[in-house]
Order: sequence, then structure tokens, then C-alpha cells
Amino acid sequence: MSHALQSYHWGPLQPGKGWGSTRFYIAHRPARTLIVLVHGFLSKSDKTWPDTDFLMIRDDIFDEADIVLWDYNSTTGNIPSEVNNLRKAIDATWVLGPQIVQRQLRRLKVDSPPSRSYERLILVGYSLGGYLVRACALRASRDVTPPGWIAELRLALFAPAHLGARIIGAFRTDGGILDGVKKWFRRNTARAADVLVARSRYLTTLKRRTETLHAAGKVTLAARTILFGSDESVVFVGGFTCDPAEVRSAGRHHGNVQRSNDTYQAPVDTLEALLP
Repeated sequence: MSHALQSYHWGPLQPGKGWGSTRFYIAHRPARTLIVLVHGFLSKSDKTWPDTDFLMIRDDIFDEADIVLWDYNSTTGNIPSEVNNLRKAIDATWVLGPQIVQRQLRRLKVDSPPSRSYERLILVGYSLGGYLVRACALRASRDVTPPGWIAELRLALFAPAHLGARIIGAFRTDGGILDGVKKWFRRNTARAADVLVARSRYLTTLKRRTETLHAAGKVTLAARTILFGSDESVVFVGGFTCDPAEVRSAGRHHGNVQRSNDTYQAPVDTLEALLP
């Protein structure tokens, strides 16, 4: 990994309406790769990727990659809707990336802004984000005409909760008349706590459909890498049958396995390996 004091990206920028507090780092050079990082439960991107994003934008290995740190409502948001929002943002950026970038760089008064022609998408999910990126990709792959990025997709997962979380029951409120009324009003809503219960219908459906699609040989949604901390105790460790064996990172736990720093660089090195 080569580091320099300078940044190889402009940003962070906020692309506009519908993106909330999402941050967008634009490469100084013509970009061939789009990288989207998605945070976990009860968090935001700035709390999830500190130093990892800092190191990426200052590493010349990523100088042809635009980097999106996607933010969503991971506490009270309707997770299926958040999956759909992520899908829409990826579709728009993959197709309209040049226009989005040009508009942002004009605001910065950049002369001769570099072109964009994305050739691959790297989707990165941490914890609950692991569910979001896989569900997003699965939804897109089931379209009659899947978007172009599906064929160029590479998945990286850090402590993913795609098999469920151990402590999620503490965040659920089941039982009682009031809870029954709340459930009726939000009967088409799935909060994170509903999704992350081990063997929930959301997780089992995701696993079954992903493995079926992979077995059919049409599209692969297999992760390229899965990294857990050595003492993971929050989510259940493992992958789908199509995934590689998980890797353990010594001395790391659920809350910091995705955070690179000057001495722990496994997350950034992992993403570097997914570049051409």
C-alpha cells in the first residue's frame, strides 16, 4: 500500500436530494471502479469507516475509483425500503455517474474534470450492511433485464449479519396490546431488529435465493471475501454455501474489524485485492 500526504479524491461531497448524509469522494483521474460502503445497525458511515475511508482516498491504488459512503436509517428505518433506496442510488450512479460528477465538480470550479466509465462495482457491507448489499444485489439480479453492474459486481463483507445477530432480541418489543397495535400499523415494515433475528424470513429468503441463483450459474452473488474479528460475539459467523471460507482477523472484534489504521490495514488491503 502506498500512501502520500495528498488526497487522490475530491470530497467528501453530497450528491443531492435523496442521498441524505451520504458522502461521495470523486477520483482525480478517470474512474473505472465504483466502490460503495454500507454501514451497520444503530450507526452511520462516519462512525463505521473512520480511517478506512481516509486511507483509501490517500492511496494511489484507488486513484481510479469513485467512493460512496452510503448512509441510511439503520435504527428505525424500513429495511426493505432502505434496500430499494440503495439499489436506486447504485443504478443512478452507474448510469449517470458522469453527469453527477460533472455537476459536483463544477461547484468546485474544477477545470477539465476527468471522465467516468465504470467497469466494475465493489459493494462493501459491514454488519447489517452485509444484508443490505446482498439483498440489493439479489433484487437487481432478479429483474427481467438486470442492470449492467450485476455482471461486474464484487462483494466484500466485514462481520456481516447475513446469518443473524445474537443480541438483537434486546431491541425488539413483542407482546402486549400496544405492541399489537404498533405491529398492525407497520405490518408492511421491517425494522433492523425484525430482519436480524436468526432464521428470520428475510435472512432465510436471502440465503436460499442467493444460493439458488448461484447454483443455476446465471449470476454469482458470492462474496469475494468475508472478514470477521477473532472474537466475534455479536453476529453469527459464517457465509452462504457459495461463499469462500471466512477469514478471522486476530485481535479484532465486531466493532473494529472494518476499521483500518496505520497498524491494522486488512480492510483496505481487502478492497485493494478486488481492484484489477
